[in-house]
Amino acid sequence: MSVDIKNLTLGEIDFFENTTGRAIATLGDSGAFMGKPLAVLVYLFKHREDSNFSLNDAMNWSTTQATDYLGFGDEVDEESDEGKAERSLTSEQK
Repeated sequence: MSVDIKNLTLGEIDFFENTTGRAIATLGDSGAFMGKPLAVLVYLFKHREDSNFSLNDAMNWSTTQATDYLGFGDEVDEESDEGKAERSLTSEQK
């Protein structure tokens, strides 16, 4: 699953900000705490699928589970071999 933060409702954004004590706009800031923000995001999106899923359930997920579920890190680095190959394929298709 790849989530789009823009799809959060205002109420969900408020819940995120009040629960984590930080603005949602700070997601991805280097050096920022990530445990609780990741857990809250997992909770918000997973709770849409399963109303019995709790914030405590999300807090028990590993970082790998959370980032995989949220689709974080799926972006291809343009300078990596994979990124160069992807860019090459894209330009060949034009």
